[in-house]
Amino acid sequence: MYNSLITKILLILKFIQPLVRSDTLKINIITLDIETFIKDGVHIPYVISWYDGIIFKSYYLSDFKDSNILLITAIKDIMIKKYDNYKVYIHNLAGFDGIFLLKILANLGECQPIIHNDKIISIIFGLNDYIVTFKDSQQLLLGSLRNLGKSFSVETQKSIFPYKFVNENNLDFIGTIPDFKYFDGLSSLDYNCYIENYNIWDMKVETMKYCEMDVISLY
Repeated sequence: MYNSLITKILLILKFIQPLVRSDTLKINIITLDIETFIKDGVHIPYVISWYDGIIFKSYYLSDFKDSNILLITAIKDIMIKKYDNYKVYIHNLAGFDGIFLLKILANLGECQPIIHNDKIISIIFGLNDYIVTFKDSQQLLLGSLRNLGKSFSVETQKSIFPYKFVNENNLDFIGTIPDFKYFDGLSSLDYNCYIENYNIWDMKVETMKYCEMDVISLY
């Protein structure tokens, strides 16, 4: 026969306690969008907007020396105590905006990107003792921002814009509405409805308005 040793251990366990209900929901997020035009096959940022749920800020290229200063100014405005440990969501960060954003962040402060299959999933960024994490909202909510806005019935829907019209020489354009050919994926009916709202079309005003609607819709 084998000798066996049985050990008894007395464990004092606590019953599961109910969670304390909070009367407020903390949403420590910012939504951000970058619009670009193409020059010599390269995307050049010319407007940035971000929104924290209450206020939004926009930055336009003609107000800055170049697109790098434009990006740096927007980022520095986020890197304050109020937004420490916030998440900054950008739709399609992995496939588009993250490419030039990562370069700016790496030269500006401490940067820890997470890259999967050559796509930027998130970027932990530190500056002035504050940290924010840039994340790709499309990794959480699959689909275009336009379709998501319709699916969730958000109050502010993504608008339309003549992407093909923008170039480095007409950023301060004020005049007639761009022709139908400059709008992607737009029906002639929607275009006719769009032009009914304008007598004069201002590139800066309309671009910033379009970008701001994007970040509000995403938020």
